Amino acid sequence: MAEILLYWGWDADLLECPQYIADDINIYQRQFDKWISNPNNHHSYWTKDSEDELALCFDGTAFLEWLNNIVLANEKEKAHFIKRQFVPVKAELDLPRINF
Repeated sequence: MAEILLYWGWDADLLECPQYIADDINIYQRQFDKWISNPNNHHSYWTKDSEDELALCFDGTAFLEWLNNIVLANEKEKAHFIKRQFVPVKAELDLPRINF
């Protein structure tokens, strides 16, 4: 298992996941971005903005759920949060990370 950082520009979520996910985090970020932004995917992260247009509203939970339910669906080892909504220290910023 490995740690990855979901970084929001100030605060972050820290996840533990299988090593191969951390090794190729950029690939998984692109796959997640495609999945979450596809309006044909009926997930709970779609909302309407002030102009009644379809918009996304999500946090680290969306990535964790996508990872566990799609990428790791047939795996015994699942990803989980270690820390939520915290300000990372320098060492944590050096972890494999996704910048949201």
